[in-house]
Amino acid sequence: MDETLSFNFHVKHLITNAGKALGAVFMLGNTRRGLSPYHMRLLYVTCVTPVMTYASAVWWTGKVQHEKLLTHIQNRALRLICASFRTTPIDAMEVEASIPPIRITLDGLSHACALRYNKLSVTNPVIQRLPDWHSTDSTPLVPPPLPFCRNDNKSERKRTTHLRETAKLTSPNDERISPFTTPPWRRTASDFNPRLCIKPAPPKPKNEDGDADPKEEKKRIEKLKDNHLNQLSELFLDPSHIILYTDGSKRPVHGISRSGAGLVAYNSGVERFTHQIGLGSRAEIYDAEIIALSYAAGLTKAFTDENPQIQHWHFFTDNSGAVQTIFDTSPKPGQTYCTIFWRRVTDFLDALPNHTVEISWVPSHTGIVGNERADGLAKDTCNLANNEGWIGTRSHAIRRNRERKERQWKRKWENRPITSQYLPANRIPPSLKPTKLMKETKYGLNREVFGRVTQCRTGHGFIGEYYKRFVPDENVDCPCGEALQTREHVLCDCPIYEPHRDILRGASENLEMPELLGTKDGIEALTEFIQKSGAFTKTGKPLHPPQPPNYQPLDETALMLNDEYWEDLTGGSERDVVTQGEVVDDELGDFG
Repeated sequence: MDETLSFNFHVKHLITNAGKALGAVFMLGNTRRGLSPYHMRLLYVTCVTPVMTYASAVWWTGKVQHEKLLTHIQNRALRLICASFRTTPIDAMEVEASIPPIRITLDGLSHACALRYNKLSVTNPVIQRLPDWHSTDSTPLVPPPLPFCRNDNKSERKRTTHLRETAKLTSPNDERISPFTTPPWRRTASDFNPRLCIKPAPPKPKNEDGDADPKEEKKRIEKLKDNHLNQLSELFLDPSHIILYTDGSKRPVHGISRSGAGLVAYNSGVERFTHQIGLGSRAEIYDAEIIALSYAAGLTKAFTDENPQIQHWHFFTDNSGAVQTIFDTSPKPGQTYCTIFWRRVTDFLDALPNHTVEISWVPSHTGIVGNERADGLAKDTCNLANNEGWIGTRSHAIRRNRERKERQWKRKWENRPITSQYLPANRIPPSLKPTKLMKETKYGLNREVFGRVTQCRTGHGFIGEYYKRFVPDENVDCPCGEALQTREHVLCDCPIYEPHRDILRGASENLEMPELLGTKDGIEALTEFIQKSGAFTKTGKPLHPPQPPNYQPLDETALMLNDEYWEDLTGGSERDVVTQGEVVDDELGDFG
C-alpha cells in the first residue's frame, strides 16, 4: 500500500499473483486439446478472480487505471476458455464464456460487501463507524481513537469516506443476521437422534448423460406420494399425532411479485387450525417456506400445551432446502425464523423422553390434501402486507444484487455497436450462467469442436476472409475453387460440405446466417455440422481424435536377453559388463 492510499501498488501486486495463477491454468489446455471450456471457466472464476479482486470493496473506486490492469488478465483467460484467436473481439468472448466485464464484477462485489454490513454484530468496529442512520445505536460502543473534526468549508462537507459510500448500497432496515444468536456448542439434529427425524427430498434419477430422466422422475414422485399416503393413514386419526403442512408462494399481483406463506394442522382426523402470513414484495419463496415452518412450530407449541395428549409432531413441506436448513441456527438467510423453530422443537423434545418430531419433504401438486390446502392458503396471502418488522429479506437482497449485475451487462450489450463478423451471432443476451454449448463440454463435447464453433460464430478462425485481414501470407481461396473463402460460403455454398448441409437445413431451411449463428437451434445444428464435416479446420478436413496411450506389460525375460536393453542401461553390451568382484580385483591391482 502506498503512502497516498491510492492502492496502485496493491493492485499491481494482485495482478502479479493472478498472472501466476492463470499461468498455471494455461498448462491445462490450448485451442485444440486439454481441459474442457466448462472446467476452464470454473477454474478462472474460483481460482483466479478471487486473487485479483481481493479486498476490492476497499480499493475499487472506479479508477480506469485499475480496470485496465484487471481487464488484461481477464482477456487472457477469455481466450483460453473460448479456445479462440488473439484477434477475437473481447465483447464476443465475454458473452460466449458468460463472464461479465471486470467493472461489472467489481461493482457487484462492492454491493455484496454492503450486504454483509447487515450480517455484522452491532458491536463490530465497522458498524460503529457507519452513519447514524445505518446503526441501531447512535452512540459508538468503541469510539474512534481521534475525534472527527468537520470543516465548515462547503467543499469539505461534501467529502465522505469509502466506507460510508459503500453503506449507501444497502439498507439497515433489511433482515439482519446475528453471529451470536446461539452458542457454537448448541445441540444439533444428531443430538436428538432418533427422536428428531429430518427427511429431505431424495436425489432425482438421471440418465447416462447426466440429465434428468422425466419417466423415472414421474415414477419416483408417484412412489413417494404413495409412501406418504400410507404413512398418513396410520397417523391421521391418532390423537397423539399432530400433522402440519406448510407452503410458501410467490406470484405476480398487479405486475409485482409478492410472497406469502400458509399452514394447516390436522389432529384426530380434523383440521385444527390454519394461519396465513403476508410477506410483501421483498421476500423470496425460500423465505416464505422458512417462515411458514417457524410459525407452524410456534402455533403447534401453543396447541400442544392445551392438548397434552399430543406427543408427536410431523411437519411436511414441499421445499427440500427448507427441510435441510430449518433446524440450523448458523448465520444465514432466515436465521431468526430458524432459531425460533429450533427453540420450539428443542423445548418440546426436552419436555418428555417419548416426544418425537419429524420434518419431511413431500411432493407438491400431486393431490395430497394437506399440501394442496397449505398451497391455497399461501397463494391467498400474496395480497397481504408485510408485518414482519423488516423491509426486505437477505435472500431477496442477494438475488437483486445478482440480477443487477446481469441487468447492467445486458444494458451495455444492447447499447454497444457491433460491426464485426460477430454481428449475425450476437442475438442471444448475455447471462451469468454458462451457455448450453459450454455445458455440453462438461459431458463430452470436444474442446477443439467448441473452439471451432466459437471461431466460426465470431468470424475469427481458419477462413480465407480472416487470412485476408490478419494473415496475408496465407492462401485465401477455398479448396473448391472459390476465389475468397468466406464463412457464408462454407456454410451455404461450398460443394465439399454439401453431404452434411442437411444438418444446417434442419435449423434454417434457407440457411440464413442469423438463424444458424444466433439461435439455440442453429448453434446446436452448427455444432453437429462442424463436428461431422471438419469445416473451419486448418486443412478443412475432420481431425483425428486424440488416442489414449496404450500401456502393455513388459516382457522382462526378453529384455534381459536383448543387447539393446543392456546398452541403454550400462552404456555397453551384455558381454562387456563386468561383475563387482572383477572391479574390486582391478582396483587392488592398481595399488600393487
